[in-house]
Amino acid sequence: MVTKKPPGKKIKKYLLIYNNVPKCGSRSLAHTIKDMFQYRRINDVNVSKMDKRNISVLKKAFTTVEAPAYISGHMPFIALQRSDVAYINLVRDPIDRFLSLYYFAINGDKNGVKPVGTEINVQNKTIDEYVMSGGKVDTHIYYYFIEDTKENRNLKIEDAIQQSKQNIEKYYTLVGITEEMLNTMKLLEKLFPELLPRIHKKYINKNKAERKEGYTTLHKVPPSKHTVSILKEKLKREYDLYYFIKGRFTELKRKFRINHK
Repeated sequence: MVTKKPPGKKIKKYLLIYNNVPKCGSRSLAHTIKDMFQYRRINDVNVSKMDKRNISVLKKAFTTVEAPAYISGHMPFIALQRSDVAYINLVRDPIDRFLSLYYFAINGDKNGVKPVGTEINVQNKTIDEYVMSGGKVDTHIYYYFIEDTKENRNLKIEDAIQQSKQNIEKYYTLVGITEEMLNTMKLLEKLFPELLPRIHKKYINKNKAERKEGYTTLHKVPPSKHTVSILKEKLKREYDLYYFIKGRFTELKRKFRINHK
């Protein structure tokens, strides 16, 4: 039996790129979009076998993709010279994200997923023990908003954060906030009405119950107040970028009159 194409408006031809920041609810968002695109027969580009650190290979592959299409994966920002590309991403409170990264490296998640490699030398310590022992604290969030070039790898963190802000302003249609996932979905509807209609309902009906639980990192032990104060200081540059993104997000909510708590 031939499946009929779902009715609806003509889809605007965007190449939508979501270069997911890990541990920000990225799998929930990525799979919600993927499900919608599969239903509407929009091309979902498989990047799982690509070398995500080879910018030239990715650029060449993405440049030839015919829109409308969707590309998602944990990869650095890639500036494409084409007029139909739209970038989105999702960020999370830096301390919450670091805790999730840390305990995910130890325990994995409820779906049984564990990282292949990690930059955090966890040694099965609690987060308090890790921080008090002088463990490295860095979420490398800027990696997802600047291109992975030799020059950029040698940037000071302050310069990487500043370049991230410039790229977000210039290229990103939306960088959502994990703590405001429903508002993120509603903004996606407003910004991409032909491409992602009613995505917030799709998220509520399917992902919130079915997927969020499975993607939750296991056995996270909350940090002490003292550890939180240390993390806030060590992650102050990440917070600088996070608050910049949050300010931009708030402006978009105001523009589209979205005020869901």
